[in-house]
Order: sequence, then structure tokens, then C-alpha cells
Amino acid sequence: MGKNHLSASTQLTSIPAAVLTELNRQLTLEQYSVSCAYAMSAALENMQWPGMAKYWRKQAKDEQGHAKKLFKYMVDRDSPPVIEAVPAPPAMLTDPLGIFNYGLSNSKDVTVSIDKISQLAHDAGDYATFHFLAWYVKDQVKEERDILDAVAQLQHAGSDMSALLHVDHRIGKAR
Repeated sequence: MGKNHLSASTQLTSIPAAVLTELNRQLTLEQYSVSCAYAMSAALENMQWPGMAKYWRKQAKDEQGHAKKLFKYMVDRDSPPVIEAVPAPPAMLTDPLGIFNYGLSNSKDVTVSIDKISQLAHDAGDYATFHFLAWYVKDQVKEERDILDAVAQLQHAGSDMSALLHVDHRIGKAR
């Protein structure tokens, strides 16, 4: 039931306005991450790197799951999300290392945002949101580690085609 259908004594505790604003921004950032991951996958497919393309397709599905989970949480807290326009992903995705570095940068942006919302929720006494976000904090640690490992592998491979083929295969199997 929505807010208008409940008496004040039976309404859910609402998410503080400042926290809700940031959760809406996070929802948009998660959707942006989905778009970027698909764009990175497409670019890698076009470059004939099927393993790395698979990695980013899987990442896109994971990011969509993050967005759905956040959306459901907001609805469950009787705070319907505000759906914003999602910026287009960058067009400068021209090589595997650049793509993974961009993915790492985007992942770090997500981490900073989640940390900010967690702190804001804690400071506002919104412990439900604070604890809800703990899963995202843990997931971001793993995600950054995975991407950083891929970046290191690509850096070690350099322009050695044999090494790059091995990295492509390994990254594709890891997901």
C-alpha cells in the first residue's frame, strides 16, 4: 500500500530526504554502470576478445541486479524511486586495457557513492538503509578487486598477442 492508504500509526518509517536523494542518484549510477558494461562488452566483441566481452556482459547483468535490489528496497520503504535519464556511455572504448581502466574508474565512483550514502544514512539514524547498503559495500570490494586483477593481467601482457589471448581466455572463464 502507498503512503496515502495508511494511517500515520501504520505507515512505514520513511527514508530521510537527504538519504533518499542519494539513493535515487545511486539508482541512476547503477543504470549507468549497466549501460557502460554493455558498451564495453560490445566494443570488446568488435575487437574479437570474446572472453573479456563475456566478463562485461556478466557485469552488466550484475549491475542490473544491483539496480533492481535498490529499486525494490526503496519501494519496500514506501519511498518510490525517481527514475532519471541515464547518461550515454563513453565512445572512447578502443582497447582492452583502456576499457578495463574505465570500468575500474566507474566502479570506484560507485564505491564512493555507496560509502557516502552509508555515512549519510548512519548520521541520519536510518539504520535500515545503513545495514541494507552493507551488501553493496562488500560487493564493491570484490568488484574492484576483480577489475584490478584484470587490469594487472592486461598490463603484464602488454602488446604480446599470445599473452593477450591467454588473458582473454582467463578473464572469460573467471566470470
